[in-house]
Amino acid sequence: MLRNKFRERISGLKHGKGLFLKDKKGVAAVEFALIVPILLLLFIGTLEISLAVAVDRKVSRISSSVADLITQGDSYNKAGLDQLTDIATRIMLPYGDVVQISVVAINIDSNGIPRVAWSYGRNGGAKPAPGTLFPVPTNIANPDTFLISSEVTTNHAPAFSFLTFDGSNLKFDDTAIPLGEQMFLRPRKGDDIDCSDC
Repeated sequence: MLRNKFRERISGLKHGKGLFLKDKKGVAAVEFALIVPILLLLFIGTLEISLAVAVDRKVSRISSSVADLITQGDSYNKAGLDQLTDIATRIMLPYGDVVQISVVAINIDSNGIPRVAWSYGRNGGAKPAPGTLFPVPTNIANPDTFLISSEVTTNHAPAFSFLTFDGSNLKFDDTAIPLGEQMFLRPRKGDDIDCSDC
């Protein structure tokens, strides 16, 4: 009797009518196993993108705020610029506090050539030497004007390592993403801004 049932099942499988093909148990588990990796990738990707966008917006806000604060005065020293750029630490919270800040005062001569008047750097921010040429967008490089450039950069470390392929090997990659913003503003009070010990 048992042998006959077994023969029926085998016979049914050969003809596509077997109980095995009609059995729906485990379908949900198989679908779940197929969909979960895709959902996890979407979740992690969304999380990473939203974190990177949040950090990028904070970097832009720091650049804008530093330039805005500096252009409200007419004379500074390094200690005063240190106090103004302390705002970066507060703005970056809770995403870390290490940003490189570079403030460059640019004097554009009568021929429209922009040169560095003075510069200030914090946490490794660039400090070009006075008198050197400085790149300024042509639409704001008006002759006989003065500009303040505030450039802020940081490296955003991803929360998760991603599996990458480098041509021959699969490896986990957690390389930091460089983010930066540069802002140009004109002095508000006078024709230029001085820094006594920059």
